[in-house]
Amino acid sequence: MAFSERLSALDASFLEIEEPSSHMHVGAVLVLDARPLRDAEGRLGYDRIAAMVEARIHDFPRYRQRLVRIPVENHPAWVDDPDWNLQYHLRHTALPRPGDLRQLKRLAGRIMSQQLDRGKPLWEMWIVEGLEADRFAVIAKVHHCMIDGVSGVDLLAALLRSAPETEVEPAPAWQPRGAPSDALLLAESVARRAAAPWQLLRNAVDAARSPLDSLRAASQNAIDVAETFRSLSSASPTSLNPERIGPHRRYDWIRFELATVRRVAKAFGGTVNDVVLATVTGAAQAFLRARGDADVEALDFRALIPVSTRPSEEHGR
Repeated sequence: MAFSERLSALDASFLEIEEPSSHMHVGAVLVLDARPLRDAEGRLGYDRIAAMVEARIHDFPRYRQRLVRIPVENHPAWVDDPDWNLQYHLRHTALPRPGDLRQLKRLAGRIMSQQLDRGKPLWEMWIVEGLEADRFAVIAKVHHCMIDGVSGVDLLAALLRSAPETEVEPAPAWQPRGAPSDALLLAESVARRAAAPWQLLRNAVDAARSPLDSLRAASQNAIDVAETFRSLSSASPTSLNPERIGPHRRYDWIRFELATVRRVAKAFGGTVNDVVLATVTGAAQAFLRARGDADVEALDFRALIPVSTRPSEEHGR
């Protein structure tokens, strides 16, 4: 049976706004203890890691799907990839021993500076050996049209365990569903457009039943749209947003004890997220001052802050 799934408008927008110098993938770096995965010869058990990833990824079918374009409309849709190969996406590399965190951050920056191949499922996972203190790293990279932050955390939760496991469950059999023909994709698109006026009519009937609620909702939507466009207007020029930027990125992180962050949040009546935002704001301010940006206090400085709107029942989807 043929299968396709049309991307939502939001997910499609993550594809359309991507440029060679402005990437729309999200990423993470995990530093892990290598000792539980060493074999008798002291080598990291990459084959066990690959078997575990293949077994877990069965619960996340999007990682075996690629993009196609609906004819005429040119809107993207997901189809199963008949040529899916785990070894293309799960990659094995090493730092010169003993690799330190600075070298790992440079490697992460190079990986994050490359666009994902649009002809294949839009993710990569790099297993990085050679990290000092008998550790290894995982560098994960997934396009934002595939996942959001919550579903990314769900995937990591499925891959990780709090204690080492000696056995890896075999991967369930997977059979890709056929992709619909261009003619079928176009026919489904035409049928969807034909149904749109009826949906508008149903919405109008619902609005007529509770006109005050509908008016309030429409008013709030208009305010939200206006605020969104205002937030996307030009910000003050700084050394971080010149007229032209390149594709290359540097990747860095610092470490906090979560208990300390929680104490700070409690002392000031805020949340963990509030502490994170305040920390990033102060860091950006200090960075711009060090770069010599004039009158930092007067800048109209913009940052994109993701907010999860998923209800709890959507976790894992």
